[in-house]
Amino acid sequence: MSPPEPEATTNSQPAATSLTHRTIAGMLWMFTGTGIQAVLKIAVLSILARLLTPADFGVVGAAMIIVSFVEIFGLLGISPAIVQRPNLTDTHIKTGQSASILLGVLMGAILFLLAPMVAALFRVDALEPIVRLLSVIFPLKGLASVPEALMQRHMRFREMAAVSVASYLLGYAVVSIALALMGFGVMALVMGVIAQAILTRLSYFFFIRIPWGLSFDMLALRQLLAFGGGHTLAGIGNFFALNLDNFIVGRWLGVEALGIYSRAYQFLMQPTNLIGSTIDRVLFSAMGEAQDDSARIDRAYRHALAVMAMVTLPLSAALIVLAPETIQLLLGPKWAAVIVPFQILAACLVCRTGYKPADAVARAKGVVYRAALRQWLYAGEIAVGAFVGHYWGTTGVASGVAAAITVQYLVMLHFGRSLTNIRLTEVASIHLRHLAVALLVAAASMAAKLGLLDLNAPAYAILAGGATAAGISFALAWWMLPQLFGPEGAWLSGQLEHLRSRILNLRSV
Repeated sequence: MSPPEPEATTNSQPAATSLTHRTIAGMLWMFTGTGIQAVLKIAVLSILARLLTPADFGVVGAAMIIVSFVEIFGLLGISPAIVQRPNLTDTHIKTGQSASILLGVLMGAILFLLAPMVAALFRVDALEPIVRLLSVIFPLKGLASVPEALMQRHMRFREMAAVSVASYLLGYAVVSIALALMGFGVMALVMGVIAQAILTRLSYFFFIRIPWGLSFDMLALRQLLAFGGGHTLAGIGNFFALNLDNFIVGRWLGVEALGIYSRAYQFLMQPTNLIGSTIDRVLFSAMGEAQDDSARIDRAYRHALAVMAMVTLPLSAALIVLAPETIQLLLGPKWAAVIVPFQILAACLVCRTGYKPADAVARAKGVVYRAALRQWLYAGEIAVGAFVGHYWGTTGVASGVAAAITVQYLVMLHFGRSLTNIRLTEVASIHLRHLAVALLVAAASMAAKLGLLDLNAPAYAILAGGATAAGISFALAWWMLPQLFGPEGAWLSGQLEHLRSRILNLRSV
């Protein structure tokens, strides 16, 4: 019998520091990168909203629904399988790279050929050339999917954050704004998406080296697909959950309504990506490394759930109060219809982000098929909520989707408890304590807003004053009422202090 193939080596092996500290550091890097990108996205959206029409955004939004769907099949979960696999070898890497490239080219060709059917499905003829242009993204994704997975596996989140920010700024922002100013209309958005994809995918090759050589090892491929198949099933369910509402709005209410609804949802996605997706990505890497240590996974899940509630509940309260001024300032008066759907969706921000820790635990433990079942349930909930709600316009869709997101959150809380040893009383205590903080934040921001309205202050002053009041009230609660933040507050303070000490020590060297 031949000896087992050794663990694959790259120039990205993790440093010999504790997993907890590397996880916190990774989260801070991803928070920083995603936060910068969220600010850039809001600024870019504010500019583009004044140069383009809701219909332009709606057409591209419809195209991206199909692109996202094809992407799920295009990689078959190979990237997350690379991240999660306990004993990863060069054979797995080469096989995964070969399969990803082949699938990327195949999916791009299929999307190119199906472009007329996509246009017919949405009843929008302008979609056909747009979908064909966007099909070039898939060969790029296939080429770079394994390098990206290896960076995530070895928790190189500083570089990943840099790539994300730079590609958005130099790709999407520069290209889209320049072309919009030149009068290219909807094509400005399309070319921005393509430019960002090119920069993102090619950048990974500057940060990591992989064993080159295209080859297929059937055993390695089966091992990757055993995990990747379940991940793909979950991804399909999650795709429908995240896009059925957009499809229903575009199909039955039109592209202009889709432009309005998708802007409200995109605003919600900024804090969701900043908090939920960042924690999910880092947690999956960390839990994959510690997948056989149940106690460590339990602690990570508990801390992630609590930190998400700590951040999202107060943020949700402030967003609801300040939504009119936010939309008016960022998008302009022609987007007033976005305000109410955004407020409704913002009310369930904790639910939209909070289900991700349970999903990360499921992937780390390899129970991806159980997670897939719950994602399909989520898709069904969204379909029912959005379809029933569309009779009352975009506000009705937002209400139905918010209800579905809340139900899914409860389902995933139960799922997370089944995978860990966290108690129901702990879950309830976490949410009640941070709900109290959220009410304090809402009261402070509302008081500031009402005072400034009495003074006939402009929208930017009301937004600044309300946000400042919200931040001060949160800081005062942290300082004067630490019991509201519970054990997670003390734990987070300790971790941040440890990182601060390390940074100071490095500077002194």
